[in-house]
Amino acid sequence: MWLRGIFGGVFFIFLLCSCTALFVLHSLYFIFRTASQTEKTETKTVHDDQLFIPALIICNRMPFSQDGLNNVNVNLRQDSALRYLLEWTNPSLREAADYTPPAADFMNQGQNTVLQYITQSTRNQTIQNMQYQCQSVINSCSYQGIQLSSFDCCRNLLSLIPSVNGLCWVWRDSTMWQNSTGINRQFSITFQVCYLS
Repeated sequence: MWLRGIFGGVFFIFLLCSCTALFVLHSLYFIFRTASQTEKTETKTVHDDQLFIPALIICNRMPFSQDGLNNVNVNLRQDSALRYLLEWTNPSLREAADYTPPAADFMNQGQNTVLQYITQSTRNQTIQNMQYQCQSVINSCSYQGIQLSSFDCCRNLLSLIPSVNGLCWVWRDSTMWQNSTGINRQFSITFQVCYLS
């Protein structure tokens, strides 16, 4: 009987050590993934009266919509053409920590494809038509309990600001400030997200 108790105790200790080791092994993936991220986000909440809302920056590493690319030509959806378009419209991407330059042949192929379908005379308008439009991305926004339409939200956006995080929109409205008498002391944006295959 006591032999059975010793065996049970040894088995329990072995099982406990095995589970702990497996937990540590599985946790290492998330620890290393978090440690290797180049960007960290820190959120700080400040409660005070009459604060101006800071600029809000919305970035997209792939600012071209599939529908916009298809409207010009379906061949622009090739990897080489997309990579060339991204670097052409946003040279700041080369400053990112994770940037790896593509092969010269790959970029030449992308450049030839892009120049074949985007003419010099309509280049800027065509590129703008291929990008996501503000009202197709932002559904609505609200400030202190007041719901604003997509059109009203987009009026305060400056578009096509290049950064290492892609082409960005900067939301800024100097007339909005928050105070303690507001019904809802927050600003929120509702995005429309479409998954296209």
